[in-house]
Amino acid sequence: MPKYAINEKGDLLDTSEMGESPVNQSMSNIMLDLETMGNTKQAAIIAIGAVRFDESGLGDSFYRKVSLQSSVDAGMKMDASTVLWWLKQEDAARLPMAEEHDSVNDKESEPLKIVLYKLATWMHASRSATDEPVIWGNGSDFDNAILSEAYTLCGNEAPWAFWNNRCYRTMKSLFPYVKKPDPDSVEGVKHNALYDAKFQALHLIDILKHLRGTGLSLYKVKET
Repeated sequence: MPKYAINEKGDLLDTSEMGESPVNQSMSNIMLDLETMGNTKQAAIIAIGAVRFDESGLGDSFYRKVSLQSSVDAGMKMDASTVLWWLKQEDAARLPMAEEHDSVNDKESEPLKIVLYKLATWMHASRSATDEPVIWGNGSDFDNAILSEAYTLCGNEAPWAFWNNRCYRTMKSLFPYVKKPDPDSVEGVKHNALYDAKFQALHLIDILKHLRGTGLSLYKVKET
């Protein structure tokens, strides 16, 4: 897998702000959530949120706001119905779409290529050769597929192996009786990418604990 320590201009990336919460970089499971301006594989991205997790809880997180113009310039598409949907959301949720500065998370928008480099660097921080990131999306044919396409359009490989795609949507449909977390227990604004990633990860953790109670597990078993 490629390593991303520099941006496309050859500048060294500042990795000191890759994680925005207490760090546990040994977690290989990552919940991904995108804010987009469409629902196709080439939907324009306006924000990326991600959080590491395992059955013990959440680890460090990643959030970046993406310049809409840079997404469009890369070849990603806007959909009118999705734009109208965003306009119906509460003011705080609309901030990533409406402003260059996201005051909810105190983040300035950045070019898509730069955000993708930073995300790849964060995904592979302290990664061992046998511990590849496992990427969960809602579902894997939405968040994972759009993000992978964004890397392709920007001339890079996705920073995870395709066989490590996982689908949170499938899990929640298979276990509808496992309750979702109280929305008020998760810090942030609904439909913000980082809030949704944390909410989904917490729900999946409860599903995985339920599976553990039945004697099953979705986690990798390392060969000895």
